[in-house]
Amino acid sequence: TTGLKADKSYDWYALYPYNDKISTPTGTPTKTGDNYTLIGKKTGKATGDTQDGNDSKAHLSGKSCPMYAVAKNVAASDVPTFTMKHLTSVVAVTVTNTNDDSLIVNSVSFSAPKGTLIFGSFYINFTENGDEVYTKHTDPTFTSNTSNLTVKNGTPIAKNGKATFYLAIKPFAAKVGDELKISVNGYEKTHKLTKNVEFKAGKIETVNFKYNAAPTPGTTVALGPDWNKVFDTSYNGTFNLKENALSLSGTVNDVTINVKNGKSTYGYVKTGDFRAYNGYTIVLSVPAGKSITKINTTKGGKTFSSGIKADSGTADIKNNSFSWIGSSQSVTLTISGTVSFNTISVTYE
Repeated sequence: TTGLKADKSYDWYALYPYNDKISTPTGTPTKTGDNYTLIGKKTGKATGDTQDGNDSKAHLSGKSCPMYAVAKNVAASDVPTFTMKHLTSVVAVTVTNTNDDSLIVNSVSFSAPKGTLIFGSFYINFTENGDEVYTKHTDPTFTSNTSNLTVKNGTPIAKNGKATFYLAIKPFAAKVGDELKISVNGYEKTHKLTKNVEFKAGKIETVNFKYNAAPTPGTTVALGPDWNKVFDTSYNGTFNLKENALSLSGTVNDVTINVKNGKSTYGYVKTGDFRAYNGYTIVLSVPAGKSITKINTTKGGKTFSSGIKADSGTADIKNNSFSWIGSSQSVTLTISGTVSFNTISVTYE
């Protein structure tokens, strides 16, 4: 407040959360373009916000849900007071699971009609007619008509059970005939409006989503043949180990592989060949809510006719390759001989 003239009155503007790049209330892009306000996300090019668990609203604060206030004509001798107002609306997507199997939600998205930007980085002018005015970011990759939400630590929704997920968006008005799109775990539905709907700042608008997607075909992921890429290592052939010294891990498209050498003191990792020796364990796993149904390997540089046991399902070895069928989130393979793989293919549902 230094430099104020005692006989003058001033207009004050407040923005939460604080952004030291925004120095004026006009919302004009600076030369560097970094004086934007975020709607529905945490950083400039991030894909979206994250909700921790079903029904949680804890993420509806901070950068993704900013607030503002204006106090005009305040005498220099007075202390300005503010009533903060929201800059975002919130869409509450209530998901009802109508399938027999339980459902774990890991992603939700909400799309406004094409051309209606509701998500991303905006310049906000607080001075025009006393109302906030949103201008899209100069970089088109910074804004979108779709708000995305990642869900972590979601709990299973039983048949006919419900859970709600909250997405912050820029306020907008949708009219009769407009199409809104909602996606849960990639399963998308389109809702054509039969009445006008306004998504107002500071308000929560609930939309209902019945999850009745048919079971999807299995997804198959191949690990290898570049094993150094899978494990992020730089081995080039045989290496000597101490017992329990080896710990390799990698993830490819939701499939995680963890390898330990146990009592073995040998190892072999090379492009096109991964060998596991007596005492090794190989654990293949997928995220919660998914199940491995098949494992198949192709021959590496060494033949084998036995030496692998699985902790579940049905395992078989033929023609120097290993196969497994079952249903499990995680499969542990215990090695009792020397086995060699060019690739390990994992199918999960």
